[in-house]
Formats: sequence, structure tokens, C-alpha cells
Amino acid sequence: MPAAILKYTVVVSLLIARVSFGQAPGFASPSGKPEPAAVTGLYNWIHSTADADRGWDFYRSVLNMQMASSPFGAAITPAGAAQPRPRAEGSQDPLVWDLTNTRGSRFRNVFMRIPGVDFGHELSEFSEIDRRPIRANLWDPGATMLILNVANLDETLDRLKKAGGQIVTTGSKPVKLHGTRAVIVRDPDGCLLELIESPAPGAAIGLTVANMENTRRFYEDLLGFKLQSPAGFENRAVKLAGLTRGEYRVSSALVPGTSIRLEFYEFRNIAGSAHPIRYRFQDPGAPQFQFRVRDLDALIEEAKKRGVPFVSIGQKPIERPFGRFIFVTDPDGVFVEFVHPRK
Repeated sequence: MPAAILKYTVVVSLLIARVSFGQAPGFASPSGKPEPAAVTGLYNWIHSTADADRGWDFYRSVLNMQMASSPFGAAITPAGAAQPRPRAEGSQDPLVWDLTNTRGSRFRNVFMRIPGVDFGHELSEFSEIDRRPIRANLWDPGATMLILNVANLDETLDRLKKAGGQIVTTGSKPVKLHGTRAVIVRDPDGCLLELIESPAPGAAIGLTVANMENTRRFYEDLLGFKLQSPAGFENRAVKLAGLTRGEYRVSSALVPGTSIRLEFYEFRNIAGSAHPIRYRFQDPGAPQFQFRVRDLDALIEEAKKRGVPFVSIGQKPIERPFGRFIFVTDPDGVFVEFVHPRK
């Protein structure tokens, strides 16, 4: 993401409590010298969907996303051709079963390109398996949110309503913060999106955490992110999140090797109660990071030592001609995929 766009997103994205800092260099070794971060990039932000056709129509018509090939498309189809549209029949793939612990299911997905953004968006649909839709509130630990800049917020909201989306922000209309208009909405699966009015493209990803120290041990100590946290909590933008009362704090980090921003939200003293979310892979709304990693085997061994929960069967990666893949969960149950591509 160009520096100007990143700066704009830092200023106007959720809750207006961003911290400016340089690219994450990785954590320090015992000798004091920085070690390379375990994560080296982000391929896609993914969530499971009840209906890939409906999801694709929503993101295409409302947010102008475009059909894309798999990040590994050149290894799958000639010249990296785009994948079939989601109306293709789902397949039964034992490797997907082992990767996601969804034995017996059918699986299909669709890849999308977010205009002007350095990572993709993917929808995954599981069928012929028990599913439970998840509609998290932003203040629930485990909740996640895709943050997007849009050129015309009013026109985007008109399209969103026609496509089955829902406004979450208190009062069901955008709020103005520091001269910028923003609103939080849901897609047809209930997944949260923050839409920020901006002439420049941009995107970030947010997730709500129960315990920032646990979050630091996972994202910073294990994966090599460099988190920055403000000293205290504030309450200026609780209506944006859909609350009438409460306080929040926003920590932030860049995905190592990129300018892609992650935000980590903590809430307290809210009007109501928070409910920790625990997803199954097949549940519509289940969020997933797809990180490129430097050394998959070393990362798996370190994750085991730290007691990180694994999703993939046998704590073993699946093997494809184009790469090796394995899923774990972060401390709040968000699915995290480690990918080591074939050269």
C-alpha cells in the first residue's frame, strides 16, 4: 500500500486511535540482533460463507471487487487463469478435510481482488456438514472486521442495502470523525466491514481480543509482528462500533514484509455484555488469515512448544504441488493459515 494511503487509513480507520510506526523488523534474539520475522506476507483475508454465489454478488456489486485467480494460480491453471466462478459444484477433497478438520464436507471458494490493495479477499463455502452461522458484535473477543476505503459512502450504502447488507453503527448512519465519515456494516453472512469515505483505495483488518498479553505472545513473539499500543482507553467513537456506552483501545501492527495494517481492539465498560466467539471452520462468518511464512517446519515446532491450538489433523501440513499449508488458531479463536509456497 503506498505510504500516502497507509497514512490516511491510520488517521481515519476504526476508533481514531491509531499509532504511527515503522515496518515490523521481527523480534530480538538473545544476542540483541533482530531475527527475521516468521511471517513474510499476507495472501488473502478469508471468511467462510453460507453461499459463495451470494457472497460474490455482494462484494462485486457493492464494493467493486473483481474475480481473481488463486494466489497460487500459476501453479494450478495455465498462465494463472482465474478460477471458475463460485457456481461451480463443490468438491470433496480429503486434503481440504485434513487442513480444516471438516471431514465429509463439500468445499468451494471464490477469490477476489480488492481494487488498489495488496492482499486478496476469499470466500470459502462448506456444505454437507453441520454449520452454525456466527454474527459477532465488534466488542466480542474473536470478532473480526475488514476495513475498506470507498470513494462515495452514500452510494455504497445504497448498494449495500439492496444487496442484503446491514448497518451496525448506532443510529444506522455514518458518523463523522476528524472530518471523515465512516460506518460499520455487515455483509449477508454477518461479517463486519468498516467503510471509510476516501478518494484513495485502502484496506486494513481488525480483530477484537480478550487479553492483549496473550495476543502479543502469538503475533509478536511467535510470528514476528511489532505491536504498538496506546497508554489508555477512550470513548470518542463507541457509536461507530454500535455501542451507546463503553471504552476501547486500539493496538496496531504491520504484517511483516508489507504495509498491510492489522488492528487489535480491546473493549471495557460497554453497554451490555461481550461473548467470546469460538468458530468451527465450516461456520459462516468464520475468519481466516492466510500468511506466507519463512520456515514452515521451524514455525510448526515452535507453535507446538508454545501450546498453540492446531486445526489441521495431526498437526501436520498438507502437501500440494504449489505449496504446504497448515491451520492453527490465535488466542481468540481466529483461524491462521501458515503457507510455504513452492518455488
